[in-house]
Amino acid sequence: MARSRTKVRNLERVLRNMQRLPESVRRETATELRAGAQLMASRIKAHTPIGRGKNAGALRQSIGWSAGDPPATRATGAFRPKPSTVGGIEQFKIYSGLRYCVYAGDDRAFYARWVEFGTKAGTRDKTPMRDRLKRRGRRIDNRSGTYQHPGTRPNPFFFPVVRLYKKKLAGRVRRAGNKAFKAMGA
Repeated sequence: MARSRTKVRNLERVLRNMQRLPESVRRETATELRAGAQLMASRIKAHTPIGRGKNAGALRQSIGWSAGDPPATRATGAFRPKPSTVGGIEQFKIYSGLRYCVYAGDDRAFYARWVEFGTKAGTRDKTPMRDRLKRRGRRIDNRSGTYQHPGTRPNPFFFPVVRLYKKKLAGRVRRAGNKAFKAMGA
């Protein structure tokens, strides 16, 4: 499983400087961050496979953005950024108003990670799933108590879009901050 982790050199100095940001610069930066989160979420939705069956479209509906923390979910396969990737909970509090999250997966679309990265083929134990497999008509080897899982190929929809827009959005935020600084000086 791939983990996205951001490293910042001289983090203490960056955080001190962010605390001293004027309100106008912070407001312009937050506006641009909000627009970037909306754009990224809409592009991820456009690249998301719809699927089949009773949960068709559930993955696409689970994609969204939020200011601050993403909504809580019990799903283990959901993409949720954690405050620890910035550098600790105390340093994370400084970012209040400047943190926007794009997320995918919820309790209904718990399989977001499996779609993005795929699954490995192999033999699975049928004991907990015996009745469900029989209802679906899957082939079960009764002697060994296993069934063959064919695996799924990766269908990346989240991280390719993140990689595509990361530099563009960083440039937009930087330009908005510079523009606000220049307006302060004039």
